[in-house]
Amino acid sequence: EQNRYFLEMAHQYFHQRGFTHIRDMSGNIKLWELLQEREDRQDLKLYIEENFTCENIDDFERALQEALLAKKTESQHLRVYGIKFYFDGALGSQGAFLSEPYAGTDQRGLTLWPLNDVREAIKRTWQAGLAVSVHTIGDEAAHQVLTVASQVWREGIRGQLNVEHGEML
Repeated sequence: EQNRYFLEMAHQYFHQRGFTHIRDMSGNIKLWELLQEREDRQDLKLYIEENFTCENIDDFERALQEALLAKKTESQHLRVYGIKFYFDGALGSQGAFLSEPYAGTDQRGLTLWPLNDVREAIKRTWQAGLAVSVHTIGDEAAHQVLTVASQVWREGIRGQLNVEHGEML
């Protein structure tokens, strides 16, 4: 019920401010089902593209299967967009992965996924016909993800890649 309430508040917020389309970056099958309920009642006034969040490579199969299951029930207002995962951390905590150390430190940030796992997630998501969205705040994080995606692309596996929150490029 709490999720229904927050979904209603978000729906009203966007609709009242003139938004007609949103791309959600933090979806899962439970949210999809709640959105479908609204669509079935013809009460959904927004067009929503949903990304299914993947926490780590062990969570990837769940996110991919949920996205593919949801894709079978797309409707006028609901569309599956792709898979979203986080590759690096935030600037404030010095977790964004940079090519140079943070001022006054030898810290360059961190990565949350090994590059082989990034490659596998991009490859399988594109093979499924879905987009990949990757949280990459740091310049080195963006560089590494783009390098891996380019390698997959050169192998003939093509798809859409969105670099999310690129603050340090």
